[in-house]
Amino acid sequence: MERYWKLPSERDDIGPPVRASEALDAFEAAFLQSVRRRLVADVPVGAFLSGGLDSSTVVAAMHRLGHPKFARTPPRFPAHGR
Repeated sequence: MERYWKLPSERDDIGPPVRASEALDAFEAAFLQSVRRRLVADVPVGAFLSGGLDSSTVVAAMHRLGHPKFARTPPRFPAHGR
């Protein structure tokens, strides 16, 4: 078997790889900053909950950041065949 492609990495020439704990800390900081930026609004902020990890994680971050009450709405679909 032969490699078809290689994903380019900015870290290829930088030195030793980042430890998992450092990568996790960097991701958490960037993710919380991203959510924090989107909470700045002059209207109520809400979130659609699909039941997946992404929407649940965003709502958990909103709560962790101490955001006041926000609307959480699961999507509603009409019953099939009615």
